Amino acid sequence: MYLALRDIRHSPGRFTLITAVIALMMLLVGFLAGLGGGLSGENISGLLRTGAGTVVSTAPKDGELYAWATSEATEEQEAAWREALPGTEVRPIGVTLTRIEHDGLTAPVTLFGEDPATVRPLDGASPPADGEIVIAAATAEQLGVDEGGTVSVGGRELRISAIADAGAYTHTPVALLTLDDWQRFRVDTHQPEVHATALLVGDGSILTGGLDGTEALEEETGALAQPMFSSLLGLEAFKSEIGTIGLMLGMLFAIAALVVGVFFLVWSMQRQRDIAVLKALGAPTSWLQRDSLGQAALILVIGIAVGTAGAIGLGVAVMPFVPFVVDWWTIGLPAAAMLVAGLIGSLVSVRQIDRADPLVALNATA
Repeated sequence: MYLALRDIRHSPGRFTLITAVIALMMLLVGFLAGLGGGLSGENISGLLRTGAGTVVSTAPKDGELYAWATSEATEEQEAAWREALPGTEVRPIGVTLTRIEHDGLTAPVTLFGEDPATVRPLDGASPPADGEIVIAAATAEQLGVDEGGTVSVGGRELRISAIADAGAYTHTPVALLTLDDWQRFRVDTHQPEVHATALLVGDGSILTGGLDGTEALEEETGALAQPMFSSLLGLEAFKSEIGTIGLMLGMLFAIAALVVGVFFLVWSMQRQRDIAVLKALGAPTSWLQRDSLGQAALILVIGIAVGTAGAIGLGVAVMPFVPFVVDWWTIGLPAAAMLVAGLIGSLVSVRQIDRADPLVALNATA
């Protein structure tokens, strides 16, 4: 790093400029990643709360992705999967978007009908019994109700057993009630009678969940078993949001690699004579390459650190107004990806070092 540090001290303005550019790109990347994490949570956190790794649902038709909005699960399918998977928890869940009412006020919610015996923890709140409902704090504030009060769900009065966060579904707070009450709601609102929307099987990773060797059972029951994440792609809002933000992040990583690559390419071309002199004096090419990459890494680390700090600060500032997540996977992973992209771009400078000819330096002194 001897030569790299001397270059930086000799031209501080130039290196400050490229560091600032990297910091601004990291600020944008970090903010987009945090915003994407927040928006994703507003879509799927209610389903992730269930802890299921596998979703069994109506099989898609004509190669279409599974859609939560149209899936159905019957009692016969539940019984068949329970019998085929002894020792594995099979939980029916009902999902319906609707509005609940209180004293002339309405609030949009997604009703999750679950068996109280298998409901996953809700911030210490007990699961609802028949005739009860758990709503989010934001919903309670919107309706002006407290724990112990009542709300109208499809014309039926349910008592609020707890006010707790059960997650969100397609940007709508989840309201939790029993599966029986969910089924009654569908009857009360003249919707087709169904047992459940899907079956949640076991626990596990949303990415690597899924069941092996169930093809015959799927064919027999007309249901499809797939990892939770695959089923989440059936939510159009979630799929479009992560697709858009992912595309933007990919473009920013490509731009970062291009900007860093162009900077060090030009810088290396301007130093051709100095590099040739060092080679003529016996400096190994590998040493010069490590020095150049070390210089790039130092600038990238400083720029990324500044940009990351700015993204965290900006994210914390906007949290009250927009969904934003500050976590290792929304900040740390994009920072690591930005570092890798920048180092890939800086590899172009290595080629210029290889091309530097020590004979040029010797002829210049003749």
